[in-house]
This record gives sequence, C-alpha cells and structure tokens, in this order.
Amino acid sequence: MPNQCNLRAIILIITLLCSCTNMSSSLHFDEIKAELKAASLLPRNHQYEKIVNISNSSPLNSFRILKYLIKNKLLPNETIKQFAHAKRISLKKVLQSLVMSGVSITPLYHSASVTMYSEDSSTDYFMQYKPQGSPKWLTSSLDYDLSSDSFITSILNLTENTFYEVRISKNKYFKGITSYTFTTKSKPNFLTSNTFKLSDIYKGGVLDLVKLNIQGSENNWVKIIGDDNTVISTSDEFESAINIGSNSYIYFENITIIGGGRNAVSSNQAHHIWFNECDISQWGRSANEVRDGKSYAQKGDSKAINYDSAFSLINTGVVTIENCQVHSPRTKANSWKKGHPLGANAVLVDANHSNQEYQGQIVIRNNRFYGTDQHRFNDVIESRNNGSSYGGFIRDSAIYNNYLAYANDDIIEIDGSQSNVLVYNNEIEQGYCGISAIPNRQGPSYIFNNYIHNLGDEDNRSWAAIKLGGLVSRPAGKVNIFNNFIKTNSNGIASAKYNGDLTFWVDAWSNIILTSHYKKNGYGYGVLELRPFNGNKYSNNFLYNFVTKNSLVRVSDNEKFHENNYGYLPKGLSEFNKAFTFDEAMAFITLLH
Repeated sequence: MPNQCNLRAIILIITLLCSCTNMSSSLHFDEIKAELKAASLLPRNHQYEKIVNISNSSPLNSFRILKYLIKNKLLPNETIKQFAHAKRISLKKVLQSLVMSGVSITPLYHSASVTMYSEDSSTDYFMQYKPQGSPKWLTSSLDYDLSSDSFITSILNLTENTFYEVRISKNKYFKGITSYTFTTKSKPNFLTSNTFKLSDIYKGGVLDLVKLNIQGSENNWVKIIGDDNTVISTSDEFESAINIGSNSYIYFENITIIGGGRNAVSSNQAHHIWFNECDISQWGRSANEVRDGKSYAQKGDSKAINYDSAFSLINTGVVTIENCQVHSPRTKANSWKKGHPLGANAVLVDANHSNQEYQGQIVIRNNRFYGTDQHRFNDVIESRNNGSSYGGFIRDSAIYNNYLAYANDDIIEIDGSQSNVLVYNNEIEQGYCGISAIPNRQGPSYIFNNYIHNLGDEDNRSWAAIKLGGLVSRPAGKVNIFNNFIKTNSNGIASAKYNGDLTFWVDAWSNIILTSHYKKNGYGYGVLELRPFNGNKYSNNFLYNFVTKNSLVRVSDNEKFHENNYGYLPKGLSEFNKAFTFDEAMAFITLLH
C-alpha cells in the first residue's frame, strides 16, 4: 500500500474542492422553482411527467426539487410520492432535512465530517479548525452540497483521540463566529469484569453472543480476547461462526475463525462493534453443483451462492475492522464470462441501522483481504441495496491503508449513499474494477491517494480503475477523485450503467492515469464519459496511453479538458517508465503543478 511518510507529505485537505458556486446554483434553482410552479397549474395527469422532465434536465437538483414541492405543497401527495419513487429518493430523508438545523460534526479516527443546515444556499461560509491549545487555525471550506441541500465537508489528516475546535463565519476574517468542538475517535474503555478469554466462553460450534447474553454499554465495552490455540470452527449446519445479532459494544481481538456455514461473522441491528487482529478463512457454503460456471449449494437450487461474507454487517453501523487477514473463502465467484459474478465477499456492508445515530460510521483500515488468481471473491468489499438512499455505507465511513486483491467484480464497492465516505491510501489489484461508486445517492464521497494497478479478473478482463454512473436515474451525489496513481490495461475513470444510466458527476484532479491498451469501442481511456455531463471538472491530471502516445479521453468538452490537464510529457522528461512506483508517481505529479 502507499507509503505512510509519503502520504503525510502529500496529504490534501478536502477544502481544495471546487464545488458548484453557491450564487449560480441559487440563481439556477430560482428558474427551476418557476418551472415547478408552472407545472403545478397543469392538469393532474400532466404534472408528474413535467416534474420528471424538469428533474432529468437538472439531476443535481432532484433532492431540492422534491423538498421544495413538499415544503410548498405544490402537488398532490400521490404525485409527490410517485416522483420520489421514480427517483428512488427517500421521503424520510427529505422530511428530516426540512426540520434539521445547526451544525453536525461526526468524527472518525483521522477525519471528521461537518454538515451545516441553512435556508440560504447562496451564502458563502468560511470554516477553520485546530487542535485545542494550538495557536494556528487551519482553513477549510464548507461547500454547498446539492444532494443533501446542506453545507458539507470532510476534514482530513487529524490525530486520533484529539480534541479539536471549529469556528464558522459568514465573514472571511471571522468577525462574528459560531464555535464547535469535537474529539476524534479512539479505542473504547474496558473493565476487567467485562473482559473474556475466548477459551473460557467458546466450547465448539457457534460462538453465539445472543445466547450467551454477552454485550457491553457505552462506557463499558465487552472485550473478547483469543489465543493461538483456540480456533472458532463450525460445520455447514450453522449459519455463522460468530453470531452477534443485535448485541453491541463488543471488541474482538486476536480471533481465528475457520468456517461458518454462510458467514464467518454476522450481525443484524448491532452497533459499536470492533475487530482487531482477526484471521478468517474457509467460510461460506460449499458448492455441491456447478452449473454454467456458477456455484450452487444444493443440486437444483434456483439461486447461486452469493453474499457469503467473512463480515456480514446487516443493518449495522459504527464498526471498526482493523489489522485483520481475510482469505480463502470456500467457494469461488464466477467471472463475467458466465454472467454477473456471484460468490463470497470479505465484507458485506448494509449500514442502515434503525437508529439514525448509529447509521454508517464503518471504518476498515490496515487489513489484508485477498483471494488467489483462480479462487476469487465476487467483490472484496461489497455494499448492499446499492440504489437506495440508505444503501451501502450511507455516511461518515473510511476505507484506508488496506491491501485488497482478487475479485471477479469490484475490489471496493461504496455504491449507495456516500456522504463523507472516504477511500484512501489503499493498494488495489486483480479485479474487474478497482473502486465502484455507482450510483452515488448522496455525496460527497472522496477517493484519493490509492494505488490501483494490475487489474483483471480470472480471465484477465477488466473495465475500469474507478467506475461511476447512475446520476440521472438515482440522483445525485458528487465523487471527488484526487492524487490516485492508476496503471491499467483498461480504463481509468469510466462510465458504467445503473438502471440504464451512464451519467456521473465527478471532480477529479492531480491523478496519474496510465493505460497500456487501446480499442476504439471504449478501452484504454484515461477518462471515459459514455454519457457526457457538463458539470464534471478535471484539472491537473496526467493521462497517458502507451499505445496512442498521448492522453486518450472522451468527455463533454475535449478542448477545455486538454487546456487543464496533461497528455504529453512535460519538457525535460524525455522518457516515461511503465514500471513507475507509487512514490515515483507522487514525485512526478508535483512537477506538473
């Protein structure tokens, strides 16, 4: 994975983002409001069609359109529900946003999200932060986000277990401020009375924490410590090797799992769960029949084996997985030659806990999740309910410092709601796609400082290092992509269909994207917009195709793209090495500034 020292040297604060200008956004929405009012005067049977057309022409404003219709009671409830269903926008989220106010800060270990709810989207806000006691304030932006109708940002490069101060003002000189504080996350508190040796509580079969009634509380977590001689091992008759159920505030350390009839670890409606230094292998259903390349648990089954996961986190939030090894699932996934890959995952994320306070907040760091060339995952990290506003990681999550490899589909999938979901400092290889963020139901999400290389499924086929789409059919979050080093035989950043929709919204800067093959039908492109969108921004990227000897892109404005990005070697660099390392790439990108 990328070098830590180098990461600290090049870490970028997300405040450099170039978001939609607040004032122009506001003026544009004034025009939309006029159209919505006119639509409300149409006969009922024409209102829905007109509203959908307005939304399709301005997909970034779909959330605001629905919010405006509800707030001003412009249309019958049934028409509003029909429109929300068509765009798969959660009415619950819209209604919540109507009553939200003030500032919300959600800290992780090395980052924190800041969200401010304001009626006036045309106002510029200024934000600074610092560790308590420091004399120096650090500057951050607080940009208006169309997908949530709020001002939002993520602060990076924070220190674990540290108290921070934040101040926000409408004045760039910070005359007239509101102040806030937060503390970054750290390891929980344990009492000796709530610490268990695995060898004392595990007697074979399933470690069922529900039956054992083992769970903790906010200030007194349960700690379960394994040892080299105690291995949790189960037969196929048991659904999971560890059943957490809805129990919460549980910390696992040094646990070895071999087996699990479907999942190694499963939870449903749990929160505050932590795994450290665990080793998991041989979970999932055995294939008793292979039919058309796909594995079935029993002969004659109508559904192939899928979603069998080392960590199955269903309706579960506030989870940390760190320093773990996950490898060798029982059954391998099929490749795209046999249809959409189906099979096992290292992690399956559905962070939609019934309590909003516990949604999202999934941290996956410092792990090694890997298969082998002929025994691969479906996705290494997979999100569930991809098209839902409450799908996948949902919010305030981070995947970083991991080695992730060998999938027949995506290595990392953050599909669904992606508000302040961060993917950074990972090494990614041997997948059909490196990172999937399709669709982004609510942004912004951030993909940065990753080393994505050596892509390909078991048939050595791949589509893209970063896959995006679904902006119109499932609006409307932005993906920010920066400082990644990508070496691939296929595409760098590319469209893929979601519900037939290839459109995406991206701000991409300071990436190195090297491609080594070329086909006219869409293969070997640094950036490939199969349905161009003029809201996309690209700056200071270096894109180079070794076949065409220049940048190869397909975007909405080719001329503007080439004015702001690099496709030829800068003066003084006469040679370009395909074997670039991550550190060399980061040194190279500084020459382009």
